[in-house]
Amino acid sequence: MAAFFRRQILGAGSANAHRDTQQLLQPSTQPYILLVDRAASRLLKDNSTRTFEEITRVLREEGGLTNLEAVRMEDIPEEGQFEKVMRASILIGVHGAALTNMVWQPPVDSTVIEIGFQPRKPDYPNMARVVGRAYRYLAAEGVEEKIDLNPIAWKRVYVDSRKLLAVVQDVLVERTERKEWLCC
Repeated sequence: MAAFFRRQILGAGSANAHRDTQQLLQPSTQPYILLVDRAASRLLKDNSTRTFEEITRVLREEGGLTNLEAVRMEDIPEEGQFEKVMRASILIGVHGAALTNMVWQPPVDSTVIEIGFQPRKPDYPNMARVVGRAYRYLAAEGVEEKIDLNPIAWKRVYVDSRKLLAVVQDVLVERTERKEWLCC
């Protein structure tokens, strides 16, 4: 990933690398929302249907979030992860390593939404503050199937999809209000 980062950010190796990176950093009229699921543990599930698909359905269909992409970072090469997160105005995921990708989000007007559980850890709110990202927390509705002694090692994490949608909509309203205040 380091070599890819150098090529994209520092422009090494390609005349188009700097231009492509600048294009990725341009604010979009419709925010790109990246919803991250996991492959092995802390699988994100809707609290009522027990499926991940219901979360994406609620966000897309009920919320009208057509620019939402649901991914598992483990299934994407590092370069692809970097490119997706660089476009993500909103990064959503269960407490875990994928949220560290917030450092690659656009530097202006980006938000991280962490879905967490007890014990609540300060890792991602602190990181978001350091890298200049807005941060929101949504408590999971429940967890299931302990994997090991680690206090956050759960097989499944359940979220109320409509509460998640409300958090995303609040973030989008705040973005709109901020842009109106800045431009007029």
